[in-house]
Amino acid sequence: MAQLAETYVQYSQECRDSVCKGITHIETQLPQVKQQITSLRQQIRQLRQQHNITNQDAQIRLFSARSAEVAKQRAEVEGNLLKAQSDYAELQRRMALSSKESIALSILSKDSAYINSLRQLRIIDVEIAQQLSRLDMDRDQIEELSIQYAAEQSQLYTAAQTALQRHLNDPKANLQDPVFQEPTYLNLIHQSLSAVAYVQVLDHRHRMLVQTEEQLQHQSDRIANLLRQYGEQQQQLQIETQSLQQYLDKLEELKAQTNPVAWKLATEPYLKEQPIQEPAPIVKDLKRDVSSGAILGIVAGMGVAAALEQKNKWKPSKA
Repeated sequence: MAQLAETYVQYSQECRDSVCKGITHIETQLPQVKQQITSLRQQIRQLRQQHNITNQDAQIRLFSARSAEVAKQRAEVEGNLLKAQSDYAELQRRMALSSKESIALSILSKDSAYINSLRQLRIIDVEIAQQLSRLDMDRDQIEELSIQYAAEQSQLYTAAQTALQRHLNDPKANLQDPVFQEPTYLNLIHQSLSAVAYVQVLDHRHRMLVQTEEQLQHQSDRIANLLRQYGEQQQQLQIETQSLQQYLDKLEELKAQTNPVAWKLATEPYLKEQPIQEPAPIVKDLKRDVSSGAILGIVAGMGVAAALEQKNKWKPSKA
C-alpha cells in the first residue's frame, strides 16, 4: 500500500505533455544563454578597460582635427617643394647642366658641416612627426622641438652658403671646370647650393608629414574598429539578455499551466477488514426466501391476467 501511494504522488509530479516538455527544453537552454551573457560582459569589460572605450569618440575627433592640421601643413610644404624644385631646375638650365648633373649636390654631399647639420635636422623632424602621431601629444614638447628645428634649419642654410668657399679652399678639390673660373657661374653655384639645401629640407619634411597623416589615419581606423567591435558586442549582449528574459517569461507561463499543487497523502493507506460473525440459520433464510417467492409469484400472475384481459378488449370480433 505504501508503494501504491508513493506512485500516485509521483504521478502528480510527472511531465507527460507538451507543456512539461517545453519546460524541460527551456531549463536545458538557460545555462547556455546565461554563460553567453557572462562571456559577453567579460569581453566588453576587458575591451573597455584595455582601450579606454568610453573616451574613444573624443579620441577620434582629436585625431581628425590633427589630421586636418597635418594635411594643411603637408599641402603647404608640397607647394613650396614644387616651387623650390622648379627654381633649382632653372638654375641648372642657366648653367647648361642636365638634371643628372649637379655641382651643388656634389659639393654638399662632401661637406661635413652641412651633412652633420642635415642629419641633426632630420632627427628633430622625425621626433616632431612622432609627437604628432601620439594620442597624448605633448604640446610643450612640440613647441620645444619646433624651436630646435628652426635653429638647426638656419644653421643648415648657413653651412650650405659657406660650403662653396670651403670647397674652393680645399687643395684636393678639382677646380679645373670653367664654371669655377667665371664669377657668374660661381654666383649660380652659390644660389644652387641654397636651392639644394631648401629642396632637401622640404622633401624630408614632406615625407614626414605624409607619414604622420598615415599614422593618424591608422590610429583613427583602429579606434573606429574598436568602437564597431564594442558596439557589436553590446548589441549581442542585448539580444542574449532579451532571449534570457523571453525564456524566463515563457518558463513562468508554462509552469502556471501545470498543477501547482502536488498530490499529498492525507492519511496513511490501510485495508478495511470486516469482523467475523456467526453464520445465520439456514432454515430461517429458507423460509424468508420461500415466502418472498410466493408473494412475487402472485404479483406476477396478477400482472399476466391483467395483460390478457387488456389484449382481449382490443381484439376485433368475427363478422
